[in-house]
Amino acid sequence: MNSAKTKYFLQPDAAKLCVCPLCDNFLGPSGVILSCQHMVCQSCIQDICPACGDKVTSSITIPSGFFSVVVSKPVKCTHPGCSWQGTLGMHGEQLTQHLDHCMFKPWKCNDCGIVLATSEQLQHQEECDMFKIPCRYECGVHIPRQEEPNHASKCDWAPVPCEFEQVGCKHHLHRKDQNDHATNPAHIHRHMLLLLQEIQRLRTGLSSLAANFTHANQENVEPKSSRGKGRGRPRKSTLQEL
Repeated sequence: MNSAKTKYFLQPDAAKLCVCPLCDNFLGPSGVILSCQHMVCQSCIQDICPACGDKVTSSITIPSGFFSVVVSKPVKCTHPGCSWQGTLGMHGEQLTQHLDHCMFKPWKCNDCGIVLATSEQLQHQEECDMFKIPCRYECGVHIPRQEEPNHASKCDWAPVPCEFEQVGCKHHLHRKDQNDHATNPAHIHRHMLLLLQEIQRLRTGLSSLAANFTHANQENVEPKSSRGKGRGRPRKSTLQEL
């Protein structure tokens, strides 16, 4: 019998008793024994036996005693690295339940295509450069991890300061709202006031710097009474010497 499920049985020949040769599903209590002694599912009965090709003349339901032997057949997990062994169970549910939850079951990353054991899925998703993650600014976009920094640098929902921050505007807003903020009449008026205040501050600072410079220059000029041979000319200021 060429069944894809043969690999699960510790006794390969047991597949002939436990698996329908037509649909390849595990036989359940509704399975039947054909006149040629092959077993199939109730829904797979045909005029010709799918296992041997003989004409089917009769069929009977699998006896309950015989079926109890079928469900107790030893089976194993075929996932690489898994050592689980158990019994087939009704309709193969014990084997199926293990296969569905086996931590060694192959898992394929939909983003980079690598195939790993299910137990490695979470760690891979935290490291995979192609795994899609949400934008840090919660704009609703999911992008590959390796592209997220570039997206964040341009994201419309990224928090940015006002263009007039250096002159005192404390507004912080989303990048997409920068233009509305800058063109709002109320904000334009406030920005102009802040610019005037900054200009005034700079003018005051320059005036103070000029006064200090003049004072320092005057202190470096000698009095006329002290003029003499080789003396009397004003000393160069520190700035001039430099």
